[in-house]
Amino acid sequence: VLGGGYLVAYVLMDAPWQLLIVSCILSAGVGIGYAAMPTHNLDAVPPREAGAAVGLNSLMRSLGTTVS
Repeated sequence: VLGGGYLVAYVLMDAPWQLLIVSCILSAGVGIGYAAMPTHNLDAVPPREAGAAVGLNSLMRSLGTTVS
C-alpha cells in the first residue's frame, strides 16, 4: 500500500486535493503496517514471551514517534 501511495504521489502532486488523496493512501499503508507488526512479532517468539514482545513493540513504536 505504501509503495502504491508513493507511485500515486509521483503522478498526483499538482493540486492540494491530490496531496490529500496521497496522504490518505500513505496513512492507510502506515496503519496496516502498524496493525500487522504485533502479529508478525507473535509469530516469531515463543508463547511465553508474547507479552514482552508486544510490549516492546509498543514501546519502540512510541519511542520512534517521539524521536521523529
